[in-house]
Amino acid sequence: MPRHTKPPDASEQARFVFKGTVRRLKASTVREVPATDQTAVVRVEDIVHAPEALSDHLGQDITVVLPRARGRLKVGQQAVFYATGGIFSDAVAVLCTEHRPAERVPVAMAAAAARLGPTRQLANRDAQARFEHADLVVSGTVVGITLPAGRVRRGTRAAAMAAMTTPAPSATPISEHDPVIHDAEIAVAAVHKGTGAGATVRVSFPASTDVKWYRAPKFHVGQEGFFMLHKDERTKSARAAIGAAAVAVSPEVSGATYTALHPADVEPFDAPGGIRDLIARPTP
Repeated sequence: MPRHTKPPDASEQARFVFKGTVRRLKASTVREVPATDQTAVVRVEDIVHAPEALSDHLGQDITVVLPRARGRLKVGQQAVFYATGGIFSDAVAVLCTEHRPAERVPVAMAAAAARLGPTRQLANRDAQARFEHADLVVSGTVVGITLPAGRVRRGTRAAAMAAMTTPAPSATPISEHDPVIHDAEIAVAAVHKGTGAGATVRVSFPASTDVKWYRAPKFHVGQEGFFMLHKDERTKSARAAIGAAAVAVSPEVSGATYTALHPADVEPFDAPGGIRDLIARPTP
C-alpha cells in the first residue's frame, strides 16, 4: 500500500514567524506591492524566529500578503503570521501562508525563541531538519579541492584546446548562472550518523558566488568542522532547503557522492549549539 505522508505544517515551512497587530486592511507600505483585498499593514509585536534580514523589525509596521483561503482579519486583531518569503524595498512585505490566533503559538517554540533569540532559533530549526534528512554526518578536515573530471572552464588552456576539437560528451556547457562545480575531499575524524564513510569522503559544491548559488557552503583546504552530507539532492529538494538561492547539483556532472547545499550543512567546531547539540542528543 502507498505510504501516506503528513503534509508539512506551516510552522515547519515558514522562515519568518511573528505575532503582530493588524493596523490597516487593504493597504501596503511597499511600492512594488499594490494594496488589495489580500494585503494588510501589521505591527510586529513579537518575533518567534526570523532570518537575519528580518530579525530587527520588532515594533515596525510591515506589509503582509495574506492567503486567500484564510478567514478575514480585523483592524486591531492580534495573530501569529507564518511567512515564507519577502520583498525588501523602501519598506518590507512578506508572503504569509497562514495566520493563527495569537494564543496558538506553541509554548515550546515561544520559550526557545525567548531563550535563543529569533535568528538562532531559526538556524537551529534548519540544522535539525537537515540533520534528520542527512545520509551522512561527519566531523573532519577539508584536505583537497579539485575540479571534477570532464569539467571544462572558459579562460583555461584546456578550454582553448577544447574549442578546436569536438567537445567530449562529458564536458559541461557553461551557462549564465554556472555553479562552477568543485569537489572537496574531507578527511573523516568521526562519523556521527550514517554508514559507508571511509577515511575520506568527497563532496560536490558550487564555488560560484552568483546570486543563484551564494548561500551554498564554500569549502576550502584546512576547513574544520561538522558536515551534514546528502545523496542525490535534486533540484526540487534543494530549492525547498535553500529557498531563493536554489542549488541543483547533478551527480552525473560532479561525479561526487555527496552534496552539502544548505548553509546549515556545514558548521565550525567552535559554533555554539547547532550540529554539536544534535549529535549529543540520545538516539530515540
